[in-house]
Amino acid sequence: MDRKKTITELKKIFNEKKDDEVEDIPINERRGYLDPASVLMVVPKTTLGRDILVNNFEVGEPKKVPELDYCIKDSTVASSKYSIEYLKVILDFIKCFGVDEGSVRLSVGNDFPLSVELKHFLIILAPRVDGLD
Repeated sequence: MDRKKTITELKKIFNEKKDDEVEDIPINERRGYLDPASVLMVVPKTTLGRDILVNNFEVGEPKKVPELDYCIKDSTVASSKYSIEYLKVILDFIKCFGVDEGSVRLSVGNDFPLSVELKHFLIILAPRVDGLD
């Protein structure tokens, strides 16, 4: 089943939930779902995001979300390597779930996870480590 196509067709029939019907999940209660390689974590930020993940995918047990501090203390330029395959997955995810949001927030640090923030989801991608790629 093509979920993107199904969602598109259902939008023609049903009205989507309004934002006031969707509850934010408090930051301290958010849990993330790791891919099998433990490289990418998807964190639902809203009840709608959680329902989409849990009801449609085999996501496994939720995990604690790592605390990420992107503050750069000096004028160093942030630089990290990321898997092209996983970046493609994130772009497809944004196309599917983030199109109506208007903007996406990206955060990066030196050899630090990439953070992609949408309205209903936070996506965390581990960087590649030199010598392992």
